[in-house]
Amino acid sequence: KLAGGFNNDWDLTFTVALFYLARAQQWGSRDLNMLRQEAPALADFAGRIREEGGGPGVAEELVLGSFSPEERSSILELWDRVLIQRIFQEFYAGTEYCQRLYGFEPSFVKETGLIKQEKLLLDAELVRPWRPKIGVVTGRTREEAEVALEISRLKGLVPSELVIADEGELPRKPNPEVLRVLAERMESSLGIYFGDTPDDLATVNAQGAQPGGTEILPRIVENRAHGRDIDVGVVGRRPRG
Repeated sequence: KLAGGFNNDWDLTFTVALFYLARAQQWGSRDLNMLRQEAPALADFAGRIREEGGGPGVAEELVLGSFSPEERSSILELWDRVLIQRIFQEFYAGTEYCQRLYGFEPSFVKETGLIKQEKLLLDAELVRPWRPKIGVVTGRTREEAEVALEISRLKGLVPSELVIADEGELPRKPNPEVLRVLAERMESSLGIYFGDTPDDLATVNAQGAQPGGTEILPRIVENRAHGRDIDVGVVGRRPRG
């Protein structure tokens, strides 16, 4: 995600899968442990994506650029994004939430979902005094956002109309339209945005470049985020000053 342009986790997962499918083609092996050890490392590849502007399109070109047309065709045949998305959903939701979130029982991954391991950026007590002017802008679906809010104990603090989820109606971050819509619903002229990726910071900066509108102050909560505003693990108290 630090490469930018991967606000949607599915795009991120597709890209990682493509990266290793290309390696399998290059080295003639399906031994994932061996493929992980070959250079460049995934983190280095992510750095190249960031240097070239970020996003799935850039990543795909970098992955496939050195292969012949026949090799590309072979790699893309194996790049089954429908299956990858299904497996991603099962890993994420687990046995507890898969049916609720996606309408099917897991077939490949029958264990506790990664959704239960997500780190909370904000202490619920920090935002409670600001209710009801608390909103969420997320690349998740509406259902995923609701479950995440439940698990994080923020469900009762965030009005449903102030949850801007990925429902195909608005452009995704870093397009600032999502912040404009949220600010309009909140009837606010000033806001503080907490996020954890470069796309979050880019969204706020793009909003700030718009004439007029709501002023948004960025607080990026991730110790590796490019251009971060503050560097903390969990925001559990109000900033001073």
